Amino acid sequence: MAEQQIPAELIDRLAITQVIHDWVFYRDNGKFDQLVGLFAQNGRMTTNSASHSAAEFAAYGKTLREAGVLSHHFPGPSQIRINGDRALAETQAMLMMRGKGGGVEADITVLLRYLDRFVREDGSWKIEERTPVYIKDRVDAVIPGTPIPINQELFAQGPPGCQFLIYSSRIAGAPPPPVEAITFNTPRADALHAASEDWLAE
Repeated sequence: MAEQQIPAELIDRLAITQVIHDWVFYRDNGKFDQLVGLFAQNGRMTTNSASHSAAEFAAYGKTLREAGVLSHHFPGPSQIRINGDRALAETQAMLMMRGKGGGVEADITVLLRYLDRFVREDGSWKIEERTPVYIKDRVDAVIPGTPIPINQELFAQGPPGCQFLIYSSRIAGAPPPPVEAITFNTPRADALHAASEDWLAE
């Protein structure tokens, strides 16, 4: 009986999926050298505050970790499309993190999607650009029923979709984000998807 070969596209899809999962593991467990290795030579990572090179993003994550800010990402299903040495992946995800607001320990939960541009570099799939699109978030006191004081003026400066996430960084002393985060079902999200489609088709 002839040995059955695995289709090349399936191998590519599995490799891209592995990178998506490795990003989560390395990011959440402080393995920042390995995290950088997932990105292409000129790879970029967008956060809720700025666009970073891979090295800058790793340094940013290390700073947060040293400050006691721990986060956990939970990736859901991904839609992956491949065109030669380029691929576009969209992954549903959830982000959970714990911090303090007004002296009250609280958990922040964020629902989002990652839009990833992948390129095949030296035979391996690497992240060229990863951009989160925020859908909604919420905050809950660790001790149920504990009131969480909110500075409404500061809170209102964050875009719907990630207001609590932005607010938590602001009250921790972070400056206002230089670029507003991209949120779901907005013209900026539509423009991001259109640009990504054009990039994939090139």
